[in-house]
Amino acid sequence: MLSLHEINERNKAFWEQQNALTRKRVEDPLLVRILNRELHSLFYRFVPEARKSVDQILEDAEETIKLALAHHEPLIRRDALSKQASRAGRSKKPDSLQQLIIEIVKNNPNITTPQLFEKLKARPWPESVVEEIDDKRIDFRDRRGSREFLNAAPISGLKDRLSRAKKLLHSR
Repeated sequence: MLSLHEINERNKAFWEQQNALTRKRVEDPLLVRILNRELHSLFYRFVPEARKSVDQILEDAEETIKLALAHHEPLIRRDALSKQASRAGRSKKPDSLQQLIIEIVKNNPNITTPQLFEKLKARPWPESVVEEIDDKRIDFRDRRGSREFLNAAPISGLKDRLSRAKKLLHSR
């Protein structure tokens, strides 16, 4: 048989654990919203036999959330993977200026940025994708599908385009 002291110690340990759990549950805003909805419901107000304690309402709400997540998580994961797979098929392709730079680097792998800039300026206009070069940008013709349009690239980015082309050719 348990003494009164042992019963009090067990009771104290139980309520410390229960209060910690309640404090943790009250920090979750979704559980608090469910608790408020339950406490303000007409059923809770007018049917005394159906009343539950705040702890019981929070526990039931937590269990409901776990069930909902268990049901919806695989669906969410499947949708995310489906979207990721559809985007993976459409990887970014180099634009026509970058393709031209790759061709130039294939012929001269040790080309520098100033040499590349001079080569782009000296290209014959009718066969080149480059339309015009001014002090700040390069205008070039590009395609997306069957649509052709005019695009622009800053001259300051030429060094980055050159390093990407060299990196691409070294990786092959």
